[in-house]
Amino acid sequence: MNHAKTPSPRVAIALLALILAACQSTSPQATEAELRAEYARASAEWTARFQGQYEYDVRHIMVRTQAQAEAALARVRAGESFGSVANAVSLDEGSNRKGGELGWNFGVYFVPEFAAAMEALGPAGMTDPPVHTPFGWHVIEVKQRRTAMMPSFEQSRPSLEKLLRDRKTRR
Repeated sequence: MNHAKTPSPRVAIALLALILAACQSTSPQATEAELRAEYARASAEWTARFQGQYEYDVRHIMVRTQAQAEAALARVRAGESFGSVANAVSLDEGSNRKGGELGWNFGVYFVPEFAAAMEALGPAGMTDPPVHTPFGWHVIEVKQRRTAMMPSFEQSRPSLEKLLRDRKTRR
């Protein structure tokens, strides 16, 4: 009869941590030259795609109908915080718990109707009337706008290391 015990959750977690650490320590590391070459490639691609464009710090409330969007906009205009209205009524599960926050984005990351409305707001503002897209009706607020800047090599280093490590591991 086998009386082997199942390890406690703490022991199991500790064992998994050791296994993960061993795997990471043996995974192939990128050389400085590889990192710099990947940064140069990514930088050229980024420059071709985004140079001279703006990034927008944007949030939104998405609902099904125009009447719901107008009601949400009225609540914000009456002084209720944008975030609390988004938490209460927005259907966007990815942002509603974050007060509608979408973070810094380029217009190309959104459907054309959303992007055009966002870009028309300039450096800051809120859509009035709400905007219709294939996903529903939106109240969009641009909190800030900035000229796009490619992150420096040092800022990009952790992402580049992970990207190249993952590539080498897949080979």
